[in-house]
Amino acid sequence: CTMEELESLMALARLQMRYDDASDIVDAILKLNPRDGAGLLMQSRIAGWKGDFSKREELLKEAVDSSIIVHDPLLVALDEANAYYRLDPTAEPCLPRTDDQWVAASDLDDSVFVGENIIDADECKRMVQVVENFHEQSGSSNWTTSRHYAVPTTDIPVYRIPKLLFWFNIQLE
Repeated sequence: CTMEELESLMALARLQMRYDDASDIVDAILKLNPRDGAGLLMQSRIAGWKGDFSKREELLKEAVDSSIIVHDPLLVALDEANAYYRLDPTAEPCLPRTDDQWVAASDLDDSVFVGENIIDADECKRMVQVVENFHEQSGSSNWTTSRHYAVPTTDIPVYRIPKLLFWFNIQLE
């Protein structure tokens, strides 16, 4: 296979959520070129798709810290990962949520919960205004529609707007 053929197979596996196949393809790409920045980035993304966010960050740090390659999207992904609040790893594990507001996400061993009506409509409007004000002041519009290929949405990478990131990290804490 050529590199172009492997990249086409990778895109197909990603669209079909065949993450193990995608991982095999990335391994093949990195076997041909261990310094391939796109391959290293995709390797970390696949770990995230599988729900192993620690592995995702480990792979990003390894690629960037060891100076394997200078690849701007790798640096951006690592900056994004480092921007968000993290629970202290030495803290006591959280007990599963028992109130009706939270529901455990399936297949994640009660480690991820989904809740409705967590943030009221007025607070949501204020945060949208924070984003709009940021865009107005910076002269750009960074609302995105292509970050989530499986679930189309219009959103903003929270880490790019300091005031929004500050608010978001308080919510995570």
